[in-house]
Amino acid sequence: MAKTETRVKVVFTKAGEAYSATQAYRLHDYIVLGGVTIYACKKVDPATMTCVGHPLTDTAYWDKFMDIADFKAAAEKATASANAAAKSATDAAGAANTAKTNADTAMEAANAAASAANTAKTNADTATGKANTAAAGAEKVNATITADNVLKVTDRTGAETSLSLAENAATVKKLTELEETDATHAARLSSLEQAVGDMGGTVDSYYIGSQDTTKASPDIIEASTNTGKQMFQDMYRPFLINHDEAKEGVEVMPADELKRNNWLRFADNSFAPAVGITEEMKAECDVELYLDAEHTQKYCDAGAFDAERFYNQYGMTQKLYNAEGNAVRILRPWETTSKQYSIKVGDPAVNYLLDDYPASEPDILYRGILKSYREYKGMKPRKLDPTLISPCCDTSIKDTDGKVKFRSFFYLYNAGDDKTKGSMGANGGSMFAENGAYPRVTDVQQLTSMDYARNNNFDKTKTYPFAEAGYHAYNTFVCAHELLYGTNYINEPDNLFSSGTSSSDRCDNEATWAKYGGVRIKTGDGEWKYLNWSTTPNWIYKDANGATIGSHMSAWLNKEAPKWRANEAQMALSLAAETGIAENTEFEFYGKTYWYVTPPKAKGLVDGYMNARVYCKMISEWQGYDAVGNPQTYTIEAVLRQGVMDGVSTAGDIFHYRGGGYEMVATNHCTETNGQNGVNDMDVYLMTDQRQWHSDKTYQKPNLGAFVFENAYDHVVHIEKITSGYMKQRYAPSCVIKTGGVGRTTGVCAYSENSNWYSSQPDLRVRAAVRFGGNAASGSGAARFVHATDACPAASWSTGGSAQCLFSKRR
Repeated sequence: MAKTETRVKVVFTKAGEAYSATQAYRLHDYIVLGGVTIYACKKVDPATMTCVGHPLTDTAYWDKFMDIADFKAAAEKATASANAAAKSATDAAGAANTAKTNADTAMEAANAAASAANTAKTNADTATGKANTAAAGAEKVNATITADNVLKVTDRTGAETSLSLAENAATVKKLTELEETDATHAARLSSLEQAVGDMGGTVDSYYIGSQDTTKASPDIIEASTNTGKQMFQDMYRPFLINHDEAKEGVEVMPADELKRNNWLRFADNSFAPAVGITEEMKAECDVELYLDAEHTQKYCDAGAFDAERFYNQYGMTQKLYNAEGNAVRILRPWETTSKQYSIKVGDPAVNYLLDDYPASEPDILYRGILKSYREYKGMKPRKLDPTLISPCCDTSIKDTDGKVKFRSFFYLYNAGDDKTKGSMGANGGSMFAENGAYPRVTDVQQLTSMDYARNNNFDKTKTYPFAEAGYHAYNTFVCAHELLYGTNYINEPDNLFSSGTSSSDRCDNEATWAKYGGVRIKTGDGEWKYLNWSTTPNWIYKDANGATIGSHMSAWLNKEAPKWRANEAQMALSLAAETGIAENTEFEFYGKTYWYVTPPKAKGLVDGYMNARVYCKMISEWQGYDAVGNPQTYTIEAVLRQGVMDGVSTAGDIFHYRGGGYEMVATNHCTETNGQNGVNDMDVYLMTDQRQWHSDKTYQKPNLGAFVFENAYDHVVHIEKITSGYMKQRYAPSCVIKTGGVGRTTGVCAYSENSNWYSSQPDLRVRAAVRFGGNAASGSGAARFVHATDACPAASWSTGGSAQCLFSKRR
């Protein structure tokens, strides 16, 4: 396919020769003052798309493009210089005539000079004597720096001179200010370039990092760039899409940008539909309302309630009452009864991903984000059209056409079916059985994900604008953040984003429970006992006969099903940004308790970004028995942890299918299925163009048969006798083990699990399930953790999926 290039042409329009405070200027209008000074409008108000009342001194809205007076002064100066040069030339001609006369007398002067030379000899002898005297005097010179930072110099005559020196702290402060100014200008340039990219224009920014994979260090160093890391800060943003707009002929979804740190509002600060409620919830404010239960302060008549007006007047604390004196559920301006919205994250500009080893440096892994195509060290980057990915696994709805459709949205009720509601525990626990829409599980696998995502298209046989979550878009997101933070260990639990709700970290006391998440349990007034999600206790009894629960915490509390509702952590963070809640402060959001921490190496809510580790505390009781058969009440408190990186969770809670355009095909050589490693072969394929993804649901081929996509997709690698383990090296751009590593803090910082649980039939080729991230019971949770042990129809309580979509920014 021929490459295309889009260029943006900006046309400036003259808007007069005098500024008017009442005139509505448009973007790129310009004014000429006094025939010499030109000002151009560079910003407009989003609501009107015009600039009104902003004076020319307001540099946020106006740029002084040029001042012709400056050019005039320069021209006058140049003219004067030219006249002076002409006069000098005339003078030089006269001087030449004079020189002839002077030459005649030069001989006489030479004779005189010979006589003067003799005199100079005498004078030199005298000067030598004076120099010796000066040297002796120099020995008397002294220089010191006082405690007050003053330089004092004493000359040979004893006279003293002083000079105050600049304080080191002041100098350092000034240098810091200059560096901050430089960073501000770099950020502004990056933002302008991103805006051009948003509009489809050509941007040449790129950043490439390298990692020596022969070493254990997960660090990435800068290799080549013409921009700074601010490019990564500007890339990923939240967008709202309306599924009703996926009409016939639509190949790219229009999307409206939200505030990066507050998804309750659009980028222009107006409220967005971001939380789903029922008609019954909304109707509670359709009655006559009062500010007090005694009906002394009427707020509005029935049917007249304005949620935005009330919120702007009273915020979140004021209650409302109906005619019976009962407090009503208050409608908020970000709530909607529609099921047709999704919130996703993406970059509206085209990106090219470099994730490869050059032939000349087979152990150096280069990763880069390039805004336009360029080859580097013989490596060709892969294009990613503007694509939105889900912040976490999707929930779903059953639409009016009877189809199950993925939704990336936070609902206060179960908008789907039995597969999207909270799960009871293995022995009757109800901690996670509350209302709300959880990620869809138990029937979500690589094949059904295709249906649930593509059902959002008008033509459901097509792979656009919606398709199942794909590897290339996800890998681009992960690479961008590995480059931003200079490490593969983006799931580091203390300084970055953690592995979410997982068993990767300690939970053995109150401090680690609160920081890393987990469960604590006590009976009566006894002491708390702390457990990881993967821990199976032998002291919790389910009957009077001494039978223990026999399950780890994740299974016992909710069958390993999702513990976070879809987009829950992101919306809790949005409320914190909306209402100014500081980190490490508990707050209530729709009846549950949360707090958050900003990773020390990231920009957080106060900086305008959605980067945080979010925590949610859950409390319940369970009726069981003690060791001798007496009824016993167990008090259970769980802390959930979610790492949110530019709005996206990459690890923990449940596995996430991301197999769109990415196939791992195993060739089985085993006669039984028991988790063998180092026996079977694996072929990895990649298609980066979503429009070219296949629709084949065949998942196994006997007698070494081939799948339809094997001739169409790029063949990344053939691996003989594939193993499992932590990765020191991976076969880029895939997440498949190349050489083994030590653990999750080194190398790739992820585990590649490829054990054979998919076949006992020799020469059977099987499409493996491509599941990322890990679940609550996993100790290997990470962004690049891939679990490919089963055939792709595998579904479970702890595996979900999502939809991605091609998009363009509308506002």
